[in-house]
Order: sequence, then C-alpha cells, then structure tokens
Amino acid sequence: MSRYGLTEPKRSFVLDPQTPLNLDSNQQSLANADDSFFHLTTAFFNVDGQGGRFVMPQPKQPLLNREAIKQWNISVKERIDQLDISAEEEKILALWMAIKGLTDASKIGFLSPLRLYALSGYDFQQYLQINGTFKIPRGTTALANAIFSEFNGSALFNRKVTSVTSNSAGAQVTIEGGEDIAFSPALLSFTSITHHNIGGKLHAHSSDGFSRFFGVTSLQKAACFGFTESESKAGGTNMILFKGSQPEVRGRSPLSILDDVLQGLKPDTVDLGTIAEYL
Repeated sequence: MSRYGLTEPKRSFVLDPQTPLNLDSNQQSLANADDSFFHLTTAFFNVDGQGGRFVMPQPKQPLLNREAIKQWNISVKERIDQLDISAEEEKILALWMAIKGLTDASKIGFLSPLRLYALSGYDFQQYLQINGTFKIPRGTTALANAIFSEFNGSALFNRKVTSVTSNSAGAQVTIEGGEDIAFSPALLSFTSITHHNIGGKLHAHSSDGFSRFFGVTSLQKAACFGFTESESKAGGTNMILFKGSQPEVRGRSPLSILDDVLQGLKPDTVDLGTIAEYL
C-alpha cells in the first residue's frame, strides 16, 4: 500500500461536521458526536499517558516497542472494560470499534486500531476523515493486480477447492479437476481457525444527489454501518454499506433487503430518493 499510494477522487465526499449521523437510532451531526464520542476514543487509546505514542511511536514500524506490544496484546473489549465509563458509553465505543474490524469487539486485537489511530496522527476524527476522503487508485482490483504482477511464485485463481488436508508434515489443498497444492512447512490446523468477518460489502446508488449520511448500528442487524461515498457520474449518490451477521432471508430480492438496511442506517432527515442499482 505504501508503494501503491492513495488518491483523492474528485467526486469523493469529505466528512463535513454537519453530516447527519445515525448512531444506533440516536440521530445527530458529526459535530455533536465529537462532543459525545471522540473524547471516549482519546481515553481508549491513551494506554500510556502519551496518547498511544509510547506503545506505537512509529506506526510504520509497529513492532518497534516490543515490550509495550507484549503488555498491550489484549482485545478491544478488554481495553473498554478497563475504562471508567458508563454502560451506554461502553456500548457506543464498542459499536464504533466493531465497525473497524467488522466483528465483535472481543475478537479485535487492541493493537490493530491503535496502529490505524497512530497512522492518522493520533487523532480519531482525522482517521475518519482520511477514510472518507482517500481511496485506492482504480480500486482494490487494481491493487491486487499490482501485487500479483510482482509475485514470482505459482498461483491458481478461480478454482473450486474440494478439500483441505492438514497434518504435522504439511497441508494439501485439492482443487476441482484434480490439481493439488502442497504446503511445506505445514500450515496451522484449519480446524482450529475461524474467520470472524462474516459480513460483506454492498454498493448502492440513489438518484438523490444530496443524501450524505453516516450510519452505525449493531452487528446483529442486516448491515452494521454505511455511508454516502461520492457523487456518481449519473448525477446521484454512491453509497457503501457493510453487512452484519444477520443472514439474508431466502426468497427476498436484494433490493428489498437493501431498502431495509438503508432505513435502519440513514437519519430521518435524509431522503434517499430511488435506489436504482445494487452491485
């Protein structure tokens, strides 16, 4: 990423302080959220009395302070439990941290968001603004192509995996059609590893060109957060939403599911117009 760089699209929305915010049905502006939330993130990351600067002094070299890293190798939930805050504040803080890892706060390592916080100048509001402003040039597909263009090993794509066999000596992946991949040294046992990110990413387009918002809700909902990303070439608004852990109901059209998702995330003051696309 450091070599490939970031870009600022001409149509990208910057998170304006007056952008409507829907925080688990509590509707306010980002400016008001600053007063009620951002002080919590300051306390959350201030594990060393220096705003995280001692534990993570050079975020581009995250393992520089090894002793401090060992001490703070805890989960986000464990860090929240250490804070002297109300139950409501714990809920709000856990929600915001969960959307960064798309999983429960108990399954996110504290050092991961601390590094992102440090990379953003030890300023959480600036971290959000950077995320809403800068994009990977030509998208993640172009980034993947750039990575694989430098890869000198063997690679197989678009192959259906039929089985994975792992033991102390190695691992064997059987591909449909009889092609095999053997790993040496052995990979970790697959039976003991789970992937916590069980969500997904939705892209939507609204004919309304002014529907800027940022929404956050529980991971158990159809989508845990979403936001208006940019103006579209067609004159409307592009939106991005990240799915939560609730499975889609069989037999329902994607557009009807997406409509429910948006109704749960957008503030009442935002009129989305017509949802014209679902990607």
